[in-house]
Amino acid sequence: MAELEKVKDYFENDTFAMQMGIRIEKADAEESICTLEITPNHFNAGGTVQGGAIFTLADLAFAVAANCEGRKTVTQSASVSFLKPGKGKKLTACAQKLSAGGRTCHYSVRVTNEEDILVAHMVVNGFVVG
Repeated sequence: MAELEKVKDYFENDTFAMQMGIRIEKADAEESICTLEITPNHFNAGGTVQGGAIFTLADLAFAVAANCEGRKTVTQSASVSFLKPGKGKKLTACAQKLSAGGRTCHYSVRVTNEEDILVAHMVVNGFVVG
C-alpha cells in the first residue's frame, strides 16, 4: 500500500487524527510526512499546542510509514521529548525508519514548526499484528 491516495483513504478511518485536522503529505515505508494546521482547538491552558496533539501528529506519521508495506503495524511503545513549545501556524512530523525486522520496526519522528525549529522528537517501536 504505497500510493498516497490509497494511504489517505486507509487512514480516513483514523477518525481521532482526522478530526484533529492532521493531513498526510507523504507516505513511504522509509519516510512519511504529516502536517497539522494549528487552531485554537489545539491549545493547552498555557496557550501553546497541547502535548497530546503533538504526540498524535507524531504517532500518525509513524503509523503511515510503518503501514505502507501492507503489514498492519501498531505502536508498541513510544517515547517523546517535548523540546520547544508548539507555536505558530503549522507543525510537521517526519517519520523515518531506523530498522525493521519480522515482527517489529523502529522509527524516529521529528516534529518541527514552520521555521524548522524542532518542537518534539519521538522514538517509536512498532509491532506487526497482521
